[in-house]
Formats: sequence, structure tokens, C-alpha cells
Amino acid sequence: MFTVVLAEKPAMARDIAKVLGADRKGQGYLEGGNWIVTWAIGHIVTIAEPHEMNPDWKRWAWNRLPILPTEWMLKVIQQTADQFEVVKRLLCRDDVAGVVCATDAGREGELIFRYVYQMSGCGKPFKRLWISSLTPDAIKAGFKALRDGRDFDNLGLAAVARARADWLVGMNLSRGYSLRFGSRDGENRLLSVGRVQTPTLAMLVDRELAIQDFRAEKYIEIEAQFGTKGPQGYAGLWFDPGVSESADGRKPERLPADGAQAGDIAARVKDRPGRVESLSGNDKAMPAPLLYDLTELQRHANRLYGLTAKDTLAVAQSLYEKHKLITYPRTDSRHLTQDVAAGIGSVLAVVAPRYADMVAPDTGTRALGPRFVDDTKVSDHHAIIPTPTRPRLEALTKDEANVYDLVCRRLLMAWHDAYKTKVTSVVTVVESPGLDGSVIRDRFRSSGTVVIQWGWKILDIGTEKKVAKGKKARDAAKDAGGDEGGTGGDVSGGDDTDLPVGLSVGQERPVTEVAVQTKETKPPKRFNDASLLTAMETAGKLLDDKDLENAMSERGLGTPATRAAILETLINRKYVERMGKALKATDAGIQLISVVHESVRSPSMTGEWELRLKKMEKGQDSFPEFMKGIEEYVIGVLGQVQRGPDPRLASRATAAGAAGGSAATPGGKAGMVTRTQNEAGPGSGSMSVPVAAHGAGPGSVPAAGGPAGQASSEASATRPAPSGSPAWQPPDLLDILRNRFKFQDFRPHQEAVCRSVALGHNSLLVMPTGSGKSLCYQLPGIARGGTTLVISPLIALMEDQVTHLSDMGFNARCLHSGLSREDSRNVCKEYLAGVLDFFMIAPERLSVTGFPEMLAKRPPVLIAVDEAHCISSWGHDFRPDYRLLKDRIPMLMPAPILAMTATATTKVQDDICEQLGIPKAVRFIHGFRRDNLAIEMMEAPRASRLEETARVLSNPDRRPAIVYVPSRREADETAKHLSRLFECEPYHAGMKAARRKQVQDAFLGGYIDVIVATVAFGMGVDKSDIRTVIHMAMPGSVEGYYQEIGRAGRDGLPSRALLFFSWGDRKVHESFFEKDYPPLATLISIRNMIPPTGIDREALISTCGIDAETAENALAKLWIHEGITVDENDRVFQAAGAFKTTYDTIRAHREAQIDLVHDLVKGAECRMARLVKHFGERGDFRCGMCDNCAPDAALSRRFRPADARELEMTAAILGALKASDGQATGSLYKRLVPSGNPDRSWFEHLMSSLGRIGLVRFQDDQWQGDDGRIVNFRRAHITNFGMQMENPGPEDISVEETPEKLAGASPKKRSFTKKRSGGRAAAGAGGPTGGATRGTSVGAPGAGTGDGSDSSSTRFDRLGHAIDDVDGSDDKDIVAMPDKLLLARLKAWRLDIARNHGIPAFRILTDKSIRQIAIDKPTTVEALGSIAGIGRRFLDEHAHDILKLIARD
Repeated sequence: MFTVVLAEKPAMARDIAKVLGADRKGQGYLEGGNWIVTWAIGHIVTIAEPHEMNPDWKRWAWNRLPILPTEWMLKVIQQTADQFEVVKRLLCRDDVAGVVCATDAGREGELIFRYVYQMSGCGKPFKRLWISSLTPDAIKAGFKALRDGRDFDNLGLAAVARARADWLVGMNLSRGYSLRFGSRDGENRLLSVGRVQTPTLAMLVDRELAIQDFRAEKYIEIEAQFGTKGPQGYAGLWFDPGVSESADGRKPERLPADGAQAGDIAARVKDRPGRVESLSGNDKAMPAPLLYDLTELQRHANRLYGLTAKDTLAVAQSLYEKHKLITYPRTDSRHLTQDVAAGIGSVLAVVAPRYADMVAPDTGTRALGPRFVDDTKVSDHHAIIPTPTRPRLEALTKDEANVYDLVCRRLLMAWHDAYKTKVTSVVTVVESPGLDGSVIRDRFRSSGTVVIQWGWKILDIGTEKKVAKGKKARDAAKDAGGDEGGTGGDVSGGDDTDLPVGLSVGQERPVTEVAVQTKETKPPKRFNDASLLTAMETAGKLLDDKDLENAMSERGLGTPATRAAILETLINRKYVERMGKALKATDAGIQLISVVHESVRSPSMTGEWELRLKKMEKGQDSFPEFMKGIEEYVIGVLGQVQRGPDPRLASRATAAGAAGGSAATPGGKAGMVTRTQNEAGPGSGSMSVPVAAHGAGPGSVPAAGGPAGQASSEASATRPAPSGSPAWQPPDLLDILRNRFKFQDFRPHQEAVCRSVALGHNSLLVMPTGSGKSLCYQLPGIARGGTTLVISPLIALMEDQVTHLSDMGFNARCLHSGLSREDSRNVCKEYLAGVLDFFMIAPERLSVTGFPEMLAKRPPVLIAVDEAHCISSWGHDFRPDYRLLKDRIPMLMPAPILAMTATATTKVQDDICEQLGIPKAVRFIHGFRRDNLAIEMMEAPRASRLEETARVLSNPDRRPAIVYVPSRREADETAKHLSRLFECEPYHAGMKAARRKQVQDAFLGGYIDVIVATVAFGMGVDKSDIRTVIHMAMPGSVEGYYQEIGRAGRDGLPSRALLFFSWGDRKVHESFFEKDYPPLATLISIRNMIPPTGIDREALISTCGIDAETAENALAKLWIHEGITVDENDRVFQAAGAFKTTYDTIRAHREAQIDLVHDLVKGAECRMARLVKHFGERGDFRCGMCDNCAPDAALSRRFRPADARELEMTAAILGALKASDGQATGSLYKRLVPSGNPDRSWFEHLMSSLGRIGLVRFQDDQWQGDDGRIVNFRRAHITNFGMQMENPGPEDISVEETPEKLAGASPKKRSFTKKRSGGRAAAGAGGPTGGATRGTSVGAPGAGTGDGSDSSSTRFDRLGHAIDDVDGSDDKDIVAMPDKLLLARLKAWRLDIARNHGIPAFRILTDKSIRQIAIDKPTTVEALGSIAGIGRRFLDEHAHDILKLIARD
């Protein structure tokens, strides 16, 4: 039986056949022994064309896109069809038992074999030949170590994924962009778009436009000669020591081009004595460079010999295949493996003799270190090195000889010492008298470099001449009596000058000549092959730091094997042309990049894909997930191309406003500003970024980069500007702040945010309430010179902002359904006319048919998204309507986006950026620690909270104040009670707008001391001198709580936040969590009831056997997580979304929020430290103000000496922790209290007291249960103070009074420990308010039996107030029935609104709320607002229509 060996090319097949003894020639193969050796001719099988898979795809039309094959077909390339038939016949012969894949050992070679293997229908077992050299010895060793072909399945998957990704992107986007932008002058042009080629072209286009937009500036330099020219003299360049390199783009040696200052300096220093003011030296050592990978070899050959990347690859391939002189060249590694390094002696025996005088003495005898030998840094192939084959130099071409010489030299360098230099800097001062008798000092700088040790440089091309020059310099130094380590010596680079021997501080040197030299700034350099390969390798990040460059190498554009081909493709398609060594983007290339979207031209995104492919090769990434991501990307881009605005609008806007632009800054950075790390946000480093076009905002000029014209960072979204348009700088922000906004200076962090946004950078701003976020969109919006679109969830807040801005003289409008049709049309006309400074809308407005298209006719200059946490399902106030933004905002690009929120954890921040499509946004996260805010939390029964609130606020120093309550009714009742003691009013969405504004104005003006607000509506209060914020119930999330207490103490004076909590509060949150987030099994059950033909949503709710509210919530969650779709007729269909994982994750996250609040209120550590840690800032401090840090200063908590039982338990706890530290508090309780008496709550209460005193500290931890759920708990650690405590007494231990003792009652105890939810929980005995009954007086809302009572006749709604049954009778006997006709009209109205908005009807108004409207038939806005589920935003949008429908009765 035979084995077929498939090589990649005929030459490789011949080499293998020679070793195997297969010397009989056949038609397309060689045979001998049991071997048949055949070959491909590179790629002979490829992916079929679209129309070959589906005839419908032959026509180029939008309704044929996207092209997403479900079955991928392959085809034989026509030119090589004959050879494929040979290979197929051999593979399928009956006497062939197995196959050896001998194609190139890499991703492309694997693809060639896999496609041939598949296309031929071969199913025989195959093995893999994996070698890095084609020498006979390497081939023999490889066949002895053949590996099972299935070991390379991951590599094969990555190869197929890369090919399919390129096909999908190329076929779809080329067609999409050609259809949208390819027609010009009556001709249809093909626009070629590719996954890798387009980002590569974008870098070349950006550079070309930067060169076109560059405006040279003249400047003057002055050079003085000290002493005579020759060995004893030297030159120095004048500089201004008061100017740093980075200050305003100036350089210290440059003078104005008018020559006045330069003439004065030259005149006063000429012929005057100079004095050496300073003399400093700095030793530098440069280790030997790493070995070559293909990209580094291409770069080096381009610099030295002008070889293109394609030429170098062809030469290297010839040296590998034909001459067998180097190892496999298509490698991305610059290291050797241990086994290769161990056998390097045979290579050195051949190579070293040619470089006898330059070889280090221990070459080959000393083992190379980890800088060169590291198995972990070699994936498929090691670095390129010579083979043991002796070269026949006469058989090599000049280019082959040069490249082989480079590879040999680079290997030999590895044994050499470092290249060491000493850089000497001299400052010479020339003093001259001033007109007023003062002394004028002009300073000149000189520097020289001495080579101390040549090291590996001895092998560098062209070093021989430098070595000879250095020897002559040292000989001259000896003759002059100096030594080799002095200040004279070889000049090794740069603009250095020769320095004479014997210079010393204080030495005088006369000025003998002065040269005034007029120069001008230089434009950035065009890419050549070498610099473009570097840019591709680092995914567009042109970095000086080699470590960063190495870190980015895995995210490069293409691979070392494909980068040369990509460049040649761009040249062949006339998008790029060569100008000598330089690469220039053509007009066709510039026009193509002007129409592609940022996601298509972004090198970073393509680089991330390349990284995923590398992970796939290692089995660390999923083929289906990768392909799913590519398909989603293609679909998203096609949507932008078809429906989005023309990206060229930015360029036209730039041209329209370019007249006011400024010229390039000194130093050649046309239109560039340098953004420091502090401005850019965490982790962004320092970078150059392009600025937007004057008057246009969205437009931008490409970045010129640094002194060498480096491209800008990927963090900036650059877009082409017309050639010749000057770079734009935003107006003076401080000037706008003072003249337009009437503020004298920025508040902390505002200026950096404003500058980033004004320059057009997508940004995320997370700063606490009251820190001045609004200005961070208002000021940049004015600076950018156009309309700022503001998206906000609260209509009332928008109205307040419009009023505030209008009062300052800005033209601001908001749009909502409360306006008449005529007023709405007029607002839109004002927007389109460009007269608005600010235009405010709610997020759902973007779902109204035609509205986004109207906005796109005149795109805004800035998009500000307020309360951005609402877009994140991880956030504390997730609003599904915000998810519309991701699909609508691209139509308004290229306006930058500023997302703002007061509270966002790191997870929420990431989700905000992802959902808004701004993953590279500059992040500004500031100011969570409040040093003037004391936080206090008290466990108290419902009955005592109002009395305690009244007592606290009776002190006028603790007012003004906000009291937060869960419901509107409670706000009214609490305010009525407190108003007996001081001026107090309620403030909530159920009030008339005029009354609400009246209360707010009175509170802001100081006429009202206290307002009682609902949590949902308290956002509208903005007052700087609030002294106290009180929460009458436990909040639902840490983020929401922090946002609310942030309203206290904005003036910087001491303030306090007080929170009351109890077991009942937690039970309320758990109860409504179960209602809002039904178990996954419930979602699956109701989804399985949906037939393939769909079902009416209300019919499904009524027949599913689940209570209506739970069923409605379950359907809403299924819709959000893409488990169902709901059409415009309110019919429900199953969808293919993977809702189970996403929903279960979100549900667990939401449930964990209850635990986080519990941990906060029950914790013993510093309250402020706990909060700032929650938001990702460092929390290793104590505020010294909260009730845990300073219990004696607490307003409501009471402490007493520990009793005997508590002292006994304290001693036991400390003893247990001394014996075994870090125990879980639950385990500690079981160990110390096996009887369960006293109960766990008593024990935890005591533990918290010990933590407050400082005897123990707590550490959050978690474990995973058998059901996979994560359970949080805390560990107790004994402190040094605790270790020293012996026999604690009452004077040592203080314990907080329990809530029952403070209330003067002894109800049945309830544990406030965490309880995981299993099924649906009841509201709990006593309910959320601790047992409020029908007989509760208005003077004391919620007073009654306390948390421990069992009030079975009381139910509670989701806002926490009681819903009383009548005489305890059955609900079904007293339930009011809705008006059927009105209900039908309301549902028809809801369906019509839903269709206009393009969202399901239940997202407009829930079934429960619409039914209640039909029952109550409210006749006023206030009455309508009192119905559960109807908020201010709905009233503003729809109250007028609803009341008209009701009035028809």
C-alpha cells in the first residue's frame, strides 16, 4: 500500500521525494518505494463565488444582501485544474492507505491541504509533516516525527475562519459600498473593501491627507562656533531654557521667523567669551537585537537595500526552497526553542568563518539566554536562521546574497556584548550687558557621543567605517594627552557634534562665528515598506516603546506571510502607488476611504480579529462564535452603509467652516494637540489626536502625528478633510466659560472632559451628582459650533434644562408629545435650520418613524446621552428604550458621543460603551469620595422612622434637607406630618407641573426647609446647600443610593446622609425581584407555549396558567433577551436568540444587588470606603465621619456597654479567630452557638459592633453552590488590636441598641441575614412598611405593629405602600370591571403608537395599567398619574391623548 505526500509546491515535492527515494516520474507526481509525492501549486482550491452557491446572489442589489452562506461551497481554480485532478486521483486510489500533509507548516499551508482534501472527497487518515527547514536532515527528522493530522484541527479551523471572514467582508462590503457610493459621472465603479486591506489603506490615506493639509512654518536657529573649527573647537545651538519641548508645541531652540529676536542675539554674542556652564554624561547600553521574523527582515532589507516587502519575501522563499540556506521564512517568532538552540553548532560551523574578525570569542560555546531562546514565544516556527547547508555564493543573486548575509549576521550578533555609548552634553553661556545695566545670558547646547564598546554593532552593516573613525579619534586623543574615556571621540549619530578633549566647567571658550539659519517645519513622512509593516504589525499604533510594540504584535493587521500581498493588492487596484521607496495613497484610495465607516477602516478591530484567530489555533476561541461575530459585523456595517448618512458629509462640513481655521503649529504638527494621560482618562497614555474642523464639529483633519509624522492613536476617530483645509482648534474654552456661561473657572475635572469632547472624542463621564456634568456637554457643544442633541429619560429634567439654558441666552428646545403638532413641527424646523444650540429628546423619540432620518439631514455636532447607565442591563435603572440608541445613533455620525452618568460600576461602564458603539471612548471617572459627607445607617422599625426623622430635622442646622420615600402617597403624608414642625412640601411626578415648579423654586430660594421626594423623581432637585438627605427605606441598589445622597453638601460644607432599614425592607425587594425577574423555568415554559405560527400576546397571557403580571414580565424579559419577537399586531413568535444564558446572568446580577445593599447597611467598615470601592476606586481609607468611623457623632444610633452574655461571646469570638483566622461568620456562629440560641441576627449584630470598634475586620468572599449559583458571604479576621485584647469588659465593648429596644417594643424577632430566593416570595409579614394597616393615621404614615407583626389583611404594591383589602373579604367579590369599549379604544390607541415607534405595544403601556385606566376613567392629568405604572414621562408624552379617549364616553 502507498502513502501520498502532498507538498505545497513542485520544488518542495522534489526535495521530499529525493529524501524518500521517490525518483520515478509520473504526470504531476514522483513515486518510489511505498511513497507517492505530489504537489499543489499554491492555492488550487478556493471558496466558490456567491452566484455559484446561490444564483440569486449574482445580481448586485440591496435586497440580495447580506450574503451569508449556510453551506460553504468550494471550487477548483481553473488555471490549476489539471494538477488538482492528478492529486484527487492519487488520493482516491485504492492502493493508497494514508496521506501526509507536507504543505508549509503554517495557517495558509494548512488551508491549502484541507481544501484539497475536502474537495477531493478523501476520507483517509492523514499525518502532518511539521518542519522549519528543507535540508535533507530536517526532512528525515520530520518524517520520523510525523504527527496525527487531527492534532492540527484547531489550526485548520483558524485557517478556514480567516478565509471565510475575508470572503464575507470582501463580498458583502464591496457590494454594499459599490451600490451606495460607486456611481459617479454615469459610471459604476467597483469599490474593493477588505477586512485587512481597507484598514491598511486607511493608514496610508490618513498620512497622505496629513501631508496635504500640512502648512510649513518658518523659524530661525542660531549656531555659535566656540573656538576655531577643528579638533579644539565645537559648535553649539542657542536655546531658551524656559521653554520645554512640549510647551505649546514650541521647541526651545526655535526663534520667530521675522528675525528680530535672532538678530539681537547674534549681535550681542558675536566675539564675546563663552563659559562652560555645565558638563554632563550619560552611559547607554543597547543589547543585541532579537533574531529575525519575516516582518523584521522585510523592514531591515527595505531600509538597507530598498527591497519591497514582496521582494524580500520572494528572496527569502528562494533561499528556503531553492538554496536550502535559511529556515522557514513565514514566521512571526523572533526566538529559538531549546532543542534548536542545542543544535546550533553545525550552523555556526558553516556561517562563522565568513565573519572571522567580527565573531565574539564565545560564539557557540556559551549557551544563549532567554532573550533569544524561549519555547513559550515560539508557536508554529522559530526565528529565521541559517541552515547547516554550505552556500554557493556564486549561485546567489545580489538580493539573495544580501538577505542571506543579514540572516547570518543577525544570528552571530546574539553572542556579542551590548553596544555601549557615552553621551556628553555641554551648555555654554555667553554673558552680555543689557541696556539697563543687567546681565543678559544666552545659552548654547552641544552634545557628542563616544562609543565605549562596539559589541554587536561590529556586525552591523556599514559599521566598519565607523569603527575605523573611532580608532583614529582615540589615537588623536592619546597624542593630545587625553584618554579614551574623555569627552572626545567618535560621533555615532544624530545631530551631535565633535567635542574637544579636556572640556571642564568654568572653562572659557570665545565665540568666533555666529550663523543665523532660517529653516521650516517638515511635513510627516510618507510610509515606506518598512514603516508600513511596523504600522500593520502594531494595528496602527506607531509606538516607540518596543515592549508595547511587542504586546500589540498579536493584534496586527494580517500576518507576516500575508502583509506583503496585501500591500501589492492595494497597488494593483490603483489605491496606492510607489514613489521611489515611498508609498502614496492615490485619489482613488482617498475617495474610497472617505466613504467607508470607522468600523471598516479601524485597524484595531481587524487586529482584535487576528488575535482571536491566533487563540483559535490554540483551542482558546470558538469557530462558531468567531463566525457569528463576523456575520453580525457585516450586517451592522451594511445597515450603516444603506441607511446611514454619507460619511463624506463630514468633509463637506469641514470645507464649509474651514475659513476660520488656524495654521499648523510650530514643529510641523498640523492641526494636532497633545493630550496628556490626565486629560485622556485612565490607561490612555499620552497621544496626538486630530481636531475637528471649525464650525463643523463632526469633520476632522487627519493626524500628522509626532515629529516624524506618526499616525494618530486609534482612540481618535479621524475622518478625511478636503485637501487644503487648515486645521481647526476649538475656541478658548475658558473664554466661553466666562463670557457665555458666566463662570470664572472650571470645577475639578471639567476642563479635561470639555476639551476631549470639544476635540471630537467619544467620551464616557462618570462623576457624582452635583459635580457639574451638564457643563461638560453644554460648553463643548457651543465650542463646536452647531446643535447638540441631548438624550435624556426624564421629560421634567429636560424642561428644567431648557429653561436654565434659555435664561442664559442659549437657543434650547425639547420635543415631546405634550406639544401641539404645530409646535412640534416648528421645533423640528428650527433644528433643520441650524438655529438651535441644544435639542433635547427622550430615547424613545428615536423610534418614531422618520425622526432619525430628519435628524440625519443636519447631523448634530455632539450627541450627549444623559443617565447613560439606563442603557446597561447591568445598571441600577435599566430602561429598554435606551437600547434603541445603538441602532439609531450611527445615522447621526460622525458626531462624537458623550455618555454621562453619576453612578456606574466598571461592568456598567464597559456595557455603556459597547451599547453605544464607542468601545474606544476616552473615560473620565472621578470624584466618588466625598470628604464632607457623613453617612449613617440605622436599623429601625417602620413605626419609629418618621418620629426619628422629625427629631433629626428639628435642628435647623440640619436643614435644608431631602427626605426620600418609596411612593407618592407616602411623600404626601410624610410632608404633611413634618410641615407641622417646619416648612415642608412633597415633590413627586404626580403633582401638577406648575405646583411642582412652585415647590422646587421655593426650595431652591430657601422658602421651604425640607422636601419629601420619591426616589424616582428626586433627581430634579438641584440645590448646593442641602445639609441632610434621609432615606425612609432601604434603597434597591448601591448605585441609586449613592446618586441620591450625592445631592447633599455640594457646597463643600459638612453634611449627613441618614438611612433607615429593616428586615421588612429587604423582604419587599426580594418579593418584587421575584415578580420582576421570574425564574428562568417560567420564561422557558411560557415560550414553549408559542406555536410556530405565533399567538396574540394577550391570548397567551390569559391562557398560560401564570398570573397575568408575572406572565407580562416574563414576555417582556423574553423580548429584551431576544427569546421572542413581537410584531406590529402584538403577535408573539419564538426567536432564535440565546436568551437563557443572558437572562440567567442578568437575573443573578439583579438578585446580587439586594445583597450588596444588605452588605452596605450591615457592614462595620467605613461607609464611604465601601461605596468608593463599589465604583472601582481605592477604598483603603477611613473617612472619620460616618457612623462606623465616628459612632459618637451619629445622630440616630445609640450605643450601650455590652452585657455579660455579649462579653462572654466576644471573648469566644476573639479566641476562635486567634486560633484560626479568616473564618466565615456563618461557620463561626455554628461553631460557637451550636444550639442556635441566641439567634444568628444577635450574633451578626455583635460581630458588626466588634468590627466597628476595630477588634475584627471583614473580607467579602463567595462560593459556588451545587446549583451553580454564587453565594456571597464575609470572613472575619482578627486585627492587631483584637490580638492584644484579653478579658474584654463593658468599658471595652459597646453595642448598638437593637431596633426593638429603641422602639420600646418587643415584637417577634426577624433575622436580617441574607436569604437566597428560590421561588416567588411573599411580601413578608408586615410587608415593606413594617405592618401599616388601614387604621394608620396620616400623622404617622406606616405606624402600626412594627416589623415583626403579621398583618395578613394588608398587601403592598411595588412602591412599598399598603393596598388595603375591604373587611378582609375575597378580592373576586369586589373587583371593579373595566369599561370594555374604553378598554378596546385604549388598546387600539396603544397599538397605533407602538407601530409608529417600531416597538411592541406592551412597551408603551402595560396591560395592568391600561386595564386600570379603563376602570378608573381619570379626568385629570393628576388622577391619571396616580395609576401604578404611569410616570411623568408617559404623562408628558401621552396624557392629552388618553384623556381625550376617556372624554369620548
